[in-house]
Amino acid sequence: MFPDQVFHEQYKYFWFQEFSALWGDDIWDTLKLLANYYSDNQILTAVLDTPPETYRTFSDYYNWIWTPSSLTKEEYSELLWTESNGVRPGEIGSIQFTTTTVVWLSPSRKWAIWGNIDQEICILGLTDRQGELLGENNWKTLDDDVLELQEQIYEDGIIPNEVKNKIIQNYQMR
Repeated sequence: MFPDQVFHEQYKYFWFQEFSALWGDDIWDTLKLLANYYSDNQILTAVLDTPPETYRTFSDYYNWIWTPSSLTKEEYSELLWTESNGVRPGEIGSIQFTTTTVVWLSPSRKWAIWGNIDQEICILGLTDRQGELLGENNWKTLDDDVLELQEQIYEDGIIPNEVKNKIIQNYQMR
């Protein structure tokens, strides 16, 4: 769990974004950009954790969906809100409503995104340096803005030194 390294793959380049700025269909622009650049024809959206008071009370599985990268933003949004039984609008069973931790993965394994709503952060791991792809989508490298974003999740507004050091150790560009 963050601030530990969240990826099993050894990505060398990391970019950060506020979770709430991306959650829902807003992430589709980034996903489509990455899929097109790396020639990925599918994208996996996988729920890794949910708030215990919602989804897990009703089911013992998490939602994972493989989507074609050719979907529109609207089609992707529809999938996020649809319950596993196909009902829309979804709540209890939909990915949009039940996610605490989510990952987006590619078949090429050249990139992955991990996001956690409680930490208010999304982390994009890349195997190569492709910063020019991400500038328009407000992704940031590890800098003061990213650390300030993390300070907001602490009651006193101060990120503990051990957490800050772990973030720097695990996510500085190599």
